[in-house]
This record gives sequence, C-alpha cells and structure tokens, in this order.
Amino acid sequence: MSLKVGVDGRVKGCRVIRASLDDEADRITCLLAAERFRFRPARDAAGKPVEAEFGWRQRWFLRDAG
Repeated sequence: MSLKVGVDGRVKGCRVIRASLDDEADRITCLLAAERFRFRPARDAAGKPVEAEFGWRQRWFLRDAG
C-alpha cells in the first residue's frame, strides 16, 4: 500500500499497490490506516513539514479452523 501522509501526520490517501486475495481486507486496511495511523510528517530542506508517500505492507493471517 502507498499511504499519502499530510503535514499533520495523518493519512490523507491510500492506494493498494499489491492486492491481497481479499478485496474487503484491502479496503478495511486503508480505512483503518486513515482512521488510526499517525506519522511524523516528512520535512523539506528548511525543516518545514511536507506531504509525502509512505509504503506500508500489511500481512493478514487466517486462523486455523481446527
């Protein structure tokens, strides 16, 4: 996933780079990232916060039914 992080450190956008086998899991991951993730924003050469792209890899595991 590629997350666009704003100057406030919050996720402003999410794009799936490599889809999982479950479209719903991808959708929920983007939703949760926007709701819960917080970052220190990137900074330019003058130290001013700037928007930036951040790569994120989420792995999901299925519980053993047995």
